[in-house]
Amino acid sequence: MIIPTRVRRDSLQWAARLANGQPLEIRPLRRDELEQLARHLSEPPDVLEELAGYAEIGPEVYGSTSSDSVLVAWTQTIPLGRVCVRWTGARNPSIATACDGIPEIHGLQVAPESRSQGLGAALVRSAEELALLRGRRSVGLGVALDNPSARKLYERLGYSQASLPTYTESYDHSISPTRPARIRERRVFYTKRLPEPTLVLFDIDGTLLTSQGAGRQAMLSAGRSLFGEEFDWADVEVNGRLDPLIWHDLARANGLAPSAELEASFRECYVEHLRDRLRHPGAVQPLPGVLPLIERLRATSGVTLGVLTGNYPETGRMKLRAGGLSTELFSICAWGDDGATRPELVPVARARYATEEPHALDPSQIVVIGDTPHDVVCALENGCRALAVATGRSTTAELRRAGAHRTEETLADTTSLVRWILGEPVESSRADEDASHP
Repeated sequence: MIIPTRVRRDSLQWAARLANGQPLEIRPLRRDELEQLARHLSEPPDVLEELAGYAEIGPEVYGSTSSDSVLVAWTQTIPLGRVCVRWTGARNPSIATACDGIPEIHGLQVAPESRSQGLGAALVRSAEELALLRGRRSVGLGVALDNPSARKLYERLGYSQASLPTYTESYDHSISPTRPARIRERRVFYTKRLPEPTLVLFDIDGTLLTSQGAGRQAMLSAGRSLFGEEFDWADVEVNGRLDPLIWHDLARANGLAPSAELEASFRECYVEHLRDRLRHPGAVQPLPGVLPLIERLRATSGVTLGVLTGNYPETGRMKLRAGGLSTELFSICAWGDDGATRPELVPVARARYATEEPHALDPSQIVVIGDTPHDVVCALENGCRALAVATGRSTTAELRRAGAHRTEETLADTTSLVRWILGEPVESSRADEDASHP
């Protein structure tokens, strides 16, 4: 499955890989790239002239006043496909009126040699992301009645047929740049309601993965390496708490003054002991349902993934990597040393999101996923939604008593969980296609 990911939050550029492994870049068309487009996608002259009117002189801004945007997929310097978004509504006047001028995705073209690799779906998803960035909440597109493969693609991507009459549309389809053909076809209009922007914040230990207590063991080993074999856990609580708070309580329990200098030494030693433990194959495992859930959420327009964890940043990243979860999956991170209490981490995550996204995020659009009552309280105190999972030491009954909005034994019910997270039904998102259509 191709899942485009925006390269920088302050730019319009998405990165992905084709099914054959080729790196892919999707970004707005620039005027100096029209020649490559003509050469590789056989665009006829009148189409090129139209595209030139929408191409960007420089980087496109979210509030561009152009009536159309053109996104092109590149592998190195070769364009493999393109898609357009008409911001003023459907080209057919009756459809535009009936759909209240929602943006129309059109002009989807994929080079013949690059079809059936998910590129068409990747272009459509990037167009949806652009619509979200410009504050649009619905998009539409026209599909030929005699193009069942395209209709199946869009239905898999969550589009549904609008209750509107079929209509006729004409366009130029290039046999070659010098031999365009005028096509007339009957079409049906599809629409899709885009999800509200959503930030999903995962706890790490007991929620995303299990490390069989490696963190606790490494902390104990670090304490004994620094302070002697008599260093002990006593009755210090660990689950759902911030690492700096755990260190503070451990120091007090062992007769130490928890100064900043002493914590720095303990933290450095803890990192080394944890690294040694995580070197063993299988030391960290993702918990049931985690990988499919992350994959589906990443494939959903408007969703940003992050972590909200009690771990120090360096140990949290080590655990994610050891569990096979790339840190690049999570663009917003709030770590254990970012606040004095766990509830203080939500404002940190929200502020970091605000620096990277052009739209505001209401607390109700944040979902905190964790395995302890501390995670639940963290969400509730900030007006966020709490999804609690009993893959740690807490039971579903304990998590419900803490006030979780939803509790699960595991994160394995992918479809239901995605629908709940988004607050509305979401279709399965596969990204393969067999054909292009304008």
